[in-house]
Amino acid sequence: MAEATNRFDLSEVLNEMKEFVRARTGAAMQHVQPKPSAEQLEHAVLSALAAGPKNAAQVVAAISLASAGSSSLTAAQVHPVLAKLTDAGFLKAKAKDDRKVFSITELGLEALATAGEKLADEAAEAEGSASSSGSKPSWGPAKDWIQFDPNFMRSAAKLAPAISDVAKTGTRTQQEQSSKVLEEARRQLHLILAEG
Repeated sequence: MAEATNRFDLSEVLNEMKEFVRARTGAAMQHVQPKPSAEQLEHAVLSALAAGPKNAAQVVAAISLASAGSSSLTAAQVHPVLAKLTDAGFLKAKAKDDRKVFSITELGLEALATAGEKLADEAAEAEGSASSSGSKPSWGPAKDWIQFDPNFMRSAAKLAPAISDVAKTGTRTQQEQSSKVLEEARRQLHLILAEG
Protein backbone atom coordinates (compact mmCIF):
# COMPACT_ATOMS: atom_id res chain seq x y z
CA MET A 1 0.00 0.00 0.00
CA ALA A 2 1.39 3.40 -0.99
CA GLU A 3 2.21 5.68 1.89
CA ALA A 4 0.85 9.22 1.63
CA THR A 5 3.19 12.00 2.60
CA ASN A 6 2.25 15.22 4.34
CA ARG A 7 5.57 16.93 3.59
CA PHE A 8 5.33 20.51 2.44
CA ASP A 9 7.60 21.18 -0.54
CA LEU A 10 8.12 24.96 -0.70
CA SER A 11 9.97 24.86 -4.01
CA GLU A 12 7.08 22.99 -5.60
CA VAL A 13 4.57 25.54 -4.29
CA LEU A 14 6.69 28.48 -5.46
CA ASN A 15 7.11 26.91 -8.90
CA GLU A 16 3.36 26.39 -9.14
CA MET A 17 2.77 30.01 -8.12
CA LYS A 18 5.32 31.22 -10.64
CA GLU A 19 3.71 29.18 -13.43
CA PHE A 20 0.25 30.40 -12.42
CA VAL A 21 1.36 34.04 -12.55
CA ARG A 22 3.23 33.50 -15.82
CA ALA A 23 0.17 31.87 -17.40
CA ARG A 24 -2.18 34.57 -16.14
CA THR A 25 0.01 37.48 -17.17
CA GLY A 26 0.83 35.84 -20.48
CA ALA A 27 -2.86 35.43 -21.26
CA ALA A 28 -3.56 38.96 -20.10
CA MET A 29 -0.80 40.36 -22.27
CA GLN A 30 -2.13 38.51 -25.33
CA HIS A 31 -5.70 39.64 -24.83
CA VAL A 32 -5.40 42.93 -23.01
CA GLN A 33 -2.17 44.63 -23.98
CA PRO A 34 -2.32 45.92 -27.53
CA LYS A 35 0.87 47.10 -29.14
CA PRO A 36 1.29 50.73 -28.09
CA SER A 37 0.66 53.36 -30.72
CA ALA A 38 3.27 55.99 -31.62
CA GLU A 39 1.33 58.47 -29.47
CA GLN A 40 1.35 56.10 -26.49
CA LEU A 41 5.11 55.53 -26.89
CA GLU A 42 5.70 59.26 -26.91
CA HIS A 43 3.57 59.62 -23.79
CA ALA A 44 5.47 56.77 -22.10
CA VAL A 45 8.83 58.37 -22.92
CA LEU A 46 7.68 61.77 -21.66
CA SER A 47 6.32 60.14 -18.49
CA ALA A 48 9.62 58.33 -17.91
CA LEU A 49 11.56 61.58 -18.28
CA ALA A 50 9.20 63.63 -16.11
CA ALA A 51 10.89 62.08 -13.07
CA GLY A 52 14.32 63.23 -14.20
CA PRO A 53 16.96 63.01 -16.94
CA LYS A 54 17.76 59.57 -18.37
CA ASN A 55 19.62 57.96 -21.23
CA ALA A 56 17.78 55.67 -23.68
CA ALA A 57 18.48 52.50 -21.69
CA GLN A 58 17.22 54.15 -18.50
CA VAL A 59 14.05 55.28 -20.31
CA VAL A 60 13.45 51.69 -21.41
CA ALA A 61 14.01 50.48 -17.84
CA ALA A 62 11.60 53.09 -16.43
CA ILE A 63 8.90 52.10 -18.93
CA SER A 64 9.49 48.43 -18.16
CA LEU A 65 9.18 49.11 -14.43
CA ALA A 66 6.00 51.14 -14.92
CA SER A 67 4.55 48.34 -17.05
CA ALA A 68 5.43 45.62 -14.53
CA GLY A 69 7.76 44.07 -17.06
CA SER A 70 5.10 43.74 -19.77
CA SER A 71 6.88 46.23 -22.02
CA SER A 72 9.22 44.59 -24.47
CA LEU A 73 10.69 47.84 -25.78
CA THR A 74 14.37 48.13 -26.55
CA ALA A 75 16.66 51.14 -26.66
CA ALA A 76 16.71 50.77 -30.46
CA GLN A 77 12.92 51.26 -30.53
CA VAL A 78 13.04 54.21 -28.14
CA HIS A 79 15.83 56.14 -29.96
CA PRO A 80 13.58 57.31 -32.84
CA VAL A 81 10.94 58.47 -30.34
CA LEU A 82 13.59 60.36 -28.37
CA ALA A 83 14.87 61.97 -31.58
CA LYS A 84 11.34 62.97 -32.67
CA LEU A 85 10.51 64.46 -29.27
CA THR A 86 13.84 66.32 -29.18
CA ASP A 87 13.24 67.74 -32.67
CA ALA A 88 9.76 68.86 -31.58
CA GLY A 89 11.23 70.68 -28.57
CA PHE A 90 9.66 68.39 -25.96
CA LEU A 91 13.06 67.09 -24.85
CA LYS A 92 16.61 68.35 -24.76
CA ALA A 93 19.65 66.13 -25.08
CA LYS A 94 23.08 66.49 -23.52
CA ALA A 95 26.12 64.26 -24.05
CA LYS A 96 27.38 62.61 -20.88
CA ASP A 97 29.99 59.82 -20.76
CA ASP A 98 29.56 58.88 -24.45
CA ARG A 99 25.77 58.72 -24.05
CA LYS A 100 22.98 61.16 -24.68
CA VAL A 101 21.01 62.05 -21.58
CA PHE A 102 17.52 63.38 -22.24
CA SER A 103 15.47 65.70 -20.07
CA ILE A 104 11.94 66.99 -20.52
CA THR A 105 11.35 70.66 -21.36
CA GLU A 106 8.48 72.93 -20.28
CA LEU A 107 6.89 72.27 -23.67
CA GLY A 108 7.24 68.52 -23.01
CA LEU A 109 5.61 68.87 -19.59
CA GLU A 110 2.70 70.70 -21.22
CA ALA A 111 2.38 67.95 -23.85
CA LEU A 112 2.44 65.32 -21.10
CA ALA A 113 -0.30 67.13 -19.17
CA THR A 114 -2.41 67.42 -22.32
CA ALA A 115 -1.91 63.72 -23.08
CA GLY A 116 -2.90 62.85 -19.50
CA GLU A 117 -6.09 64.89 -19.82
CA LYS A 118 -6.90 63.18 -23.10
CA LEU A 119 -6.40 59.75 -21.53
CA ALA A 120 -8.61 60.72 -18.59
CA ASP A 121 -11.33 61.88 -20.99
CA GLU A 122 -11.08 58.60 -22.93
CA ALA A 123 -11.30 56.62 -19.68
CA ALA A 124 -14.39 58.56 -18.56
CA GLU A 125 -15.94 58.05 -21.99
CA ALA A 126 -15.19 54.31 -21.90
CA GLU A 127 -16.66 53.99 -18.39
CA GLY A 128 -19.77 55.92 -19.44
CA SER A 129 -20.40 53.75 -22.48
CA ALA A 130 -19.66 50.57 -20.50
CA SER A 131 -22.06 51.49 -17.69
CA SER A 132 -24.83 52.36 -20.15
CA SER A 133 -24.37 48.99 -21.89
CA GLY A 134 -24.16 47.18 -18.53
CA SER A 135 -20.68 45.79 -19.14
CA LYS A 136 -17.44 46.51 -17.35
CA PRO A 137 -14.90 48.70 -19.15
CA SER A 138 -12.01 46.77 -20.63
CA TRP A 139 -8.39 47.76 -20.71
CA GLY A 140 -8.06 50.08 -23.65
CA PRO A 141 -5.85 52.90 -24.82
CA ALA A 142 -6.84 55.07 -21.86
CA LYS A 143 -5.93 52.52 -19.24
CA ASP A 144 -2.94 50.55 -20.41
CA TRP A 145 0.52 49.72 -19.11
CA ILE A 146 1.73 53.28 -19.55
CA GLN A 147 -0.50 54.36 -16.66
CA PHE A 148 1.01 52.11 -13.97
CA ASP A 149 2.54 53.93 -11.03
CA PRO A 150 6.20 52.86 -10.80
CA ASN A 151 6.11 53.12 -6.98
CA PHE A 152 3.24 50.62 -6.88
CA MET A 153 5.15 48.23 -9.13
CA ARG A 154 8.32 48.53 -6.99
CA SER A 155 6.33 47.79 -3.85
CA ALA A 156 4.55 44.84 -5.44
CA ALA A 157 7.86 43.42 -6.69
CA LYS A 158 9.29 43.55 -3.15
CA LEU A 159 6.38 41.58 -1.67
CA ALA A 160 7.02 38.17 -3.27
CA PRO A 161 10.57 37.78 -1.89
CA ALA A 162 9.36 38.76 1.59
CA ILE A 163 6.62 36.13 1.42
CA SER A 164 9.17 33.59 0.24
CA ASP A 165 11.50 34.45 3.14
CA VAL A 166 8.71 33.98 5.68
CA ALA A 167 7.74 30.67 4.06
CA LYS A 168 11.34 29.41 4.03
CA THR A 169 12.68 30.61 7.36
CA GLY A 170 9.75 31.82 9.45
CA THR A 171 8.51 29.92 12.46
CA ARG A 172 4.94 28.66 12.52
CA THR A 173 3.98 31.67 14.69
CA GLN A 174 5.67 34.10 12.28
CA GLN A 175 3.87 32.48 9.36
CA GLU A 176 0.51 32.77 11.16
CA GLN A 177 1.21 36.47 11.90
CA SER A 178 2.27 37.02 8.28
CA SER A 179 -0.91 35.33 7.07
CA LYS A 180 -2.98 37.85 9.04
CA VAL A 181 -0.95 40.77 7.62
CA LEU A 182 -1.40 39.49 4.06
CA GLU A 183 -5.14 38.96 4.55
CA GLU A 184 -5.48 42.51 5.92
CA ALA A 185 -3.41 43.90 3.02
CA ARG A 186 -5.64 42.06 0.53
CA ARG A 187 -8.75 43.48 2.22
CA GLN A 188 -7.29 47.02 2.21
CA LEU A 189 -6.40 46.77 -1.50
CA HIS A 190 -9.98 45.80 -2.31
CA LEU A 191 -11.24 48.74 -0.24
CA ILE A 192 -8.97 51.10 -2.22
CA LEU A 193 -10.34 49.73 -5.49
CA ALA A 194 -13.90 50.09 -4.22
CA GLU A 195 -13.31 53.80 -3.53
CA GLY A 196 -12.33 54.49 -7.15
